[in-house]
Amino acid sequence: MTGVAPVVVFAYNRADHIYRLLLSLSENYLAEISKVFVYIDGPKREGDVAAVNNVFDVVNNFSEKFGEFNVYKSDHNRGLAKSIISGVGDIVNKYGRVIVLEDDLVLSKEFLVFMNKCLVEYENDERVMHISGYSYPVNNDVADDVFFLRVPMCWGWATWRRAWQKFKKDENIFLSKHERNYIDFDGMHNYSKQLDLNISGKINTWFIYWYISCVRNSGLSVFPNKTLVRNGGFDASGTHGVSVDLYNSEFMTKAPVQINRNVLETEKIIFAHKKYFYNISGVKSKIINAFKLFWSCRREYF
Repeated sequence: MTGVAPVVVFAYNRADHIYRLLLSLSENYLAEISKVFVYIDGPKREGDVAAVNNVFDVVNNFSEKFGEFNVYKSDHNRGLAKSIISGVGDIVNKYGRVIVLEDDLVLSKEFLVFMNKCLVEYENDERVMHISGYSYPVNNDVADDVFFLRVPMCWGWATWRRAWQKFKKDENIFLSKHERNYIDFDGMHNYSKQLDLNISGKINTWFIYWYISCVRNSGLSVFPNKTLVRNGGFDASGTHGVSVDLYNSEFMTKAPVQINRNVLETEKIIFAHKKYFYNISGVKSKIINAFKLFWSCRREYF
């Protein structure tokens, strides 16, 4: 497969956020030869019309910054989950691969280089279903430029048609206790709660279903040793935004160059992430999780 991968961007009513994202994307190496597709969701209510129109105006200011630029503005509100599932499906089915961004991200200049390199290198490796541009701020202490982890982080990511075809948003899905433990890193992080909230109708998201689809197909995600993405949406303005930033770290200054062919989660990487999730949990959870962390990783040291 030749050429760079298409980039799909999802936006709604936050003009300042989409401006920061597209500015950082336009400053990326490979931006000038990349095809970009921007999907702007329609307003939920009359009061959102002006904000959505403002986003449309901001987006169109970037029309000359990329190799190809396409903007799709919905005439009704679809919601983020439906927009992403549909938009990613359309682009990946047409081009065979896709890079996916939401409007609250800020990218390193090396982001596109890393994503395109991994899309080529792991294209035919069925074990790799997802590429993450973001890495949790953990001390991985690994020699390799990239590592593998079960969770398909969705803050700047990429995948292939072969993997996305396995995605299922099953409203009647059931997770076994073993699956929950695996997805939640032995209780250190409550990813599976998203499924419960979806089933109860309290939220409508797509990520947890993608995570489950990857897990049930023995898929792993490839990560850069340090992050190439920051999340700028921690101002409670997003659909599921929060006001406390526990996740951002400094950018990697140069994109990883050494590809890791040993596609597996190492004990050291798993423990580093369990320890990080433990450290950001609440006081009550820390008391419980301290014992879990000790017993699940007792061969390591705090």
